[in-house]
Amino acid sequence: LHVLGYHLAYGQWLLRMPRGGLEEWLAANHPDATWLLITAHEPVDWSQDGKSLLCILHHAGNSMALGIVPVESGEVRQLITLGWNGVGHPRFSPDGRFIAYDRKENGNHDIYVLALDGMRITRLTNLPSKEDSPGWSADGKYVLFSSNRSGQSDLWAVQVRNGETVDAPVRI
Repeated sequence: LHVLGYHLAYGQWLLRMPRGGLEEWLAANHPDATWLLITAHEPVDWSQDGKSLLCILHHAGNSMALGIVPVESGEVRQLITLGWNGVGHPRFSPDGRFIAYDRKENGNHDIYVLALDGMRITRLTNLPSKEDSPGWSADGKYVLFSSNRSGQSDLWAVQVRNGETVDAPVRI
């Protein structure tokens, strides 16, 4: 939602401020809180408790990474470097232990899950079709995503447990 320059993300406030080629963001977990300035990082999701932001980190040479920024300290904790292939639509799992995202690698656009400690990545899909825009079911048991594997874009789901696939993806 975008209203008067404010972005409302999962009940939290983000203000985007373009400045001389760099984007700066102000973030707060509610409109009356102290605002946190984030430079050169793109906030994409709030933790369930509203204390941290998941960000796409933009580095020199167009490389990207995923990181967490606690609103209280503003210190960036980089989780993983993703090179210049980029990353799309990262989202916290409801329990906050994992991050689902899409990524194009070797010409293949697939869905991945990253453990929040940054130590384990699981590729949930691996087909020549385009899978993107992941999201989590409210109970955290499924990662939902868009796929054109059937010849048209459809909503699909794959069951996950502890960041790993349980079964093959199914069309919803």
